[in-house]
Amino acid sequence: MPGLLAPGTIQPEFFNTFWQRYRRGDVMLDEVRRGWNDFVSGEPITLYAPEDIMPRAVEITFETGVIVYDSLFLALAENSDTVVVTADDRLLKTLEDAAYVRFAHPLADLSGLIP
Repeated sequence: MPGLLAPGTIQPEFFNTFWQRYRRGDVMLDEVRRGWNDFVSGEPITLYAPEDIMPRAVEITFETGVIVYDSLFLALAENSDTVVVTADDRLLKTLEDAAYVRFAHPLADLSGLIP
């Protein structure tokens, strides 16, 4: 099984995050370019077609109230018996009392996943 997995939506989501920071004046355009280039040339990510996991993601959204983009990651984690590593405290808080909490792991505690 590959190391990093993600729905194919990760690429536009990742770029959009940088782009929004640029539009707010938080970063310069060259930083956006460099961040994007680092992302696409870094650790290979096995991408999954969103339409393949969308039915499950929709159900997770109905059950938890999280946005469907996050549910895509949770559906993939569930399907692949792995976890989503996230710095999104709001997502972690929303999942605290949900069955899907076992699929979400805080980025700050990444060392807890590595033996």
